[in-house]
Amino acid sequence: MLAARCLARFGFTMPPHNTSRSDYPANAEYLGWLGALDVSKNGYTGTERQLLSDIEAARAGIRGYSIPLEQDDVQTGGVSTFKGKPVPKYGCDGESQRQLNGQAPGPDGKVPAMPHI
Repeated sequence: MLAARCLARFGFTMPPHNTSRSDYPANAEYLGWLGALDVSKNGYTGTERQLLSDIEAARAGIRGYSIPLEQDDVQTGGVSTFKGKPVPKYGCDGESQRQLNGQAPGPDGKVPAMPHI
């Protein structure tokens, strides 16, 4: 993983995170009018665990993860150097996206695409 290799140069490890697909229906929040949402025990919205862990993944199309505070600046480019080593522009996330995107234009048409988190 590109970001993990970059973070390792600064002595960090990539936090483990869930990359599984979300089985939660993308538009399930619109089902709130169904009262107690029992739907014969956990239909439509699934279990409470699914509701809490999958709803955002279904909306966004990806599962987010938490970046430990001590490595956030290196991950996102909040600093230009860390322990004497230069941090890539936009951090390890930016470096990874540049390697993946090359000179592809972003949604705004600018080349190269600007990384985002």
